[in-house]
Amino acid sequence: MTVVEKTRGRTDLLGLVSFAFFLIVIGILFATVPDLSTKVVEFFQSIHMRPVYPGITFIEPTGNQSVVYGAAYTFSVIFGISQIIVLVARFLIKDTAGRKADSLTGIIFWFGVAYGFNSLAAGSLDWFIFLGWIVVLIGISITVRSIVSLATWRKD
Repeated sequence: MTVVEKTRGRTDLLGLVSFAFFLIVIGILFATVPDLSTKVVEFFQSIHMRPVYPGITFIEPTGNQSVVYGAAYTFSVIFGISQIIVLVARFLIKDTAGRKADSLTGIIFWFGVAYGFNSLAAGSLDWFIFLGWIVVLIGISITVRSIVSLATWRKD
C-alpha cells in the first residue's frame, strides 16, 4: 500500500480541528464585536451593481463598512495564526507533504486577506482592487501548492 492510499482513507484530524477553530473564531467575533450581526446585514444590503467596464457590471458595497472589514481582518489574522500552529503540528506528526502544503497555502492566503481587509477598513484600498488582490492570492496559493507538490513528488 502506498502512502497516498494510506492517507486517502485516514481522516485529517488537524483539518477537523482547524475547521472547528474556524467556527469558534466566527462565534467569538460575533459575541465580542458590538452589533456585528447588524453591520453584516447592512453590508449585504448596501451591495449594488457598478459598471466596471463598458457592458460589464459587478457588485460593490457602499457606505462605511469599516466595522465589517475590521472584524474580517481580525478573523483573518487569528485564522492565519491557527494555520501556522496546524503546520507546525503537521511537521511534528510527520503528516503528508500535501497536507503540509495545504497549511502553508492557508497561511499565505489568510495573512494576505488580512492585509486586504486592513487596507479596506483604513480606506486606503478600493473594493475592486481588493477583489483583484483576492484573485492574486488564490493564484499564489495554487502556485505554492504546486511547487511544494512537485518538489516532494516521488515516483514509486
